[in-house]
Amino acid sequence: MRLPPLLGLQAFDAVGRLGSFKAAAAELGLTPSAVSHRIAQLEQALGLKLFERRPREATLTRAGAQYGIRVRQAFDELQAASRELARRHGDGVLRVSAPPMVASLVLMPGLEEFLARHPDIELSLSTSTMVTDLAREEVDVAIRIGQGPWPGVHAHSLSPIAILPVAAPRLLARTPLARVEDLARHTLIHSASAPDLWAQWLAGRGLPTLKPRRNLHLDGIGPALDAAERGLGVALGILPFAQPLIEAGRLVQPFPPVRPKDYACWLVCRKGEERRRKIVLFRRWLAQRLSTDG
Repeated sequence: MRLPPLLGLQAFDAVGRLGSFKAAAAELGLTPSAVSHRIAQLEQALGLKLFERRPREATLTRAGAQYGIRVRQAFDELQAASRELARRHGDGVLRVSAPPMVASLVLMPGLEEFLARHPDIELSLSTSTMVTDLAREEVDVAIRIGQGPWPGVHAHSLSPIAILPVAAPRLLARTPLARVEDLARHTLIHSASAPDLWAQWLAGRGLPTLKPRRNLHLDGIGPALDAAERGLGVALGILPFAQPLIEAGRLVQPFPPVRPKDYACWLVCRKGEERRRKIVLFRRWLAQRLSTDG
């Protein structure tokens, strides 16, 4: 059986809910005769009588009442699907996933500027130390730090990064770091989200086999920097993200940074969506912000 006429279904649903051709006509912006004509076409297509017509009301037949429940369910499902589609893919809301460190040190201090510049974009920000799976999670863009590329996504390099040891001023006052070898007297704070950064920095300084006094392992770069601020050891900061903490005097940079090969800050999105307006605007703003912070 072919699908019944959609306009007839729309008129049928309205009359069934409102109990009147006149009320349905007002809701649909039609004349009562036009509503009656559409329902007559629907009844003809189905081969069933759907209404008992009276001068001022229309009552559903038994078959019409049963059919009306299914039609209303179908319209509700269509509306829900449309809302979900608009929410997931519309240009009004931009859903961003970022590492907590990037969110707190770069995004949050500048979001007011972005939202003022683009008042039509509503931003939803979530943080995670895990790599966001764009195929499964309701996220438009994700910020990643690493070497890339990543399969299944479009990745745009925003800014190269550099890594450098950072520590609380009071820790270095107690146990100075005059030479790289002095790190052997300290606790090195490691991040599970970037486990190879210390090895890369030490290799870049010519000491790949240095053994520290102790190791402290945490789940992300943000917690590692927080632990360093508390004087628990020496962490690796990532520029430009750690720059505000250094400029504020909360952390001290005892040695020059090292730039790991091909490491960068990336903005990733699903393939085919990289030219969407809200993604392009956010990418340009973030690249400019990282360039300014760097």
